[in-house]
This record gives sequence, C-alpha cells and structure tokens, in this order.
Amino acid sequence: MPVFALATGFQSADAYTFITGSIKPRITQPFATHRLLLSPAPAMACAAFAVDASFDQPVAPTEFLTSITIPVHYDPTAVMLVGVELHAALKARGVIVRVDSSVPGLVTIRAIGLSISGSDLFRLDFNGIRSLQS
Repeated sequence: MPVFALATGFQSADAYTFITGSIKPRITQPFATHRLLLSPAPAMACAAFAVDASFDQPVAPTEFLTSITIPVHYDPTAVMLVGVELHAALKARGVIVRVDSSVPGLVTIRAIGLSISGSDLFRLDFNGIRSLQS
C-alpha cells in the first residue's frame, strides 16, 4: 500500500524527488478481526436488566487500537436506558470515553486512547417498560 507525501509551492514537481520515506512497504501481517458481543441478562417486563458488551477475543496492545465507535440501537418504547458502566478496556489510563444517549433508541460509545486493549468494554443498564412478544 503506497503512502504518498504532498508537496506544494514553487517547483513542487521537483520536491517529490527529495521527500524521504514517501513510499511505505506492503504490510504482510494479517489484521485481527474482533466481533462485538452483546450479552443480555434475562429480562422481565417492568424490571431492571443489563447488557454486557465485550469483544469475542481480547485486543492485544500490539494491535494499536486507538479509537472505536459503538452504536447500540434499542426499542425506547419497550426499555429505558438507565445508565452506562465502563469496564476495564475503556477505563484504562489514557482512554477518553464519550457516551451519547441524546437520541431515543440509540446510545453511542466513542473511545479514543493511546492503546485500547482487552475485551471487557461496558454494561448498559435498562429498565423494562412493557412486555415484548418473541
């Protein structure tokens, strides 16, 4: 995958000749794939329950995961979001997390950090409002 530098200004065509490191060698190591797992606790109408979010396998520090955005959709007529509890991977030193629940039926967790690692992400706490048919 070539990576090119940008040179502008007078005699810019010649400037590309002298930019060192303007081509990066192909990355041969395969990228890791992680799946987000949402594990709900058994729920009953008009009762509190939680949904735990984690990766299927831990993210290694050598993977250099520096940002992640996780949108979670839910039915606001059936459940009410009560709170979000951050777990180990997002409570790590140097990780900044923003939780946005301003849109009914959607909570978005954004994390930025030097290195986000581990698998345990967060817990969403809900209250059941009405019964649902499966």
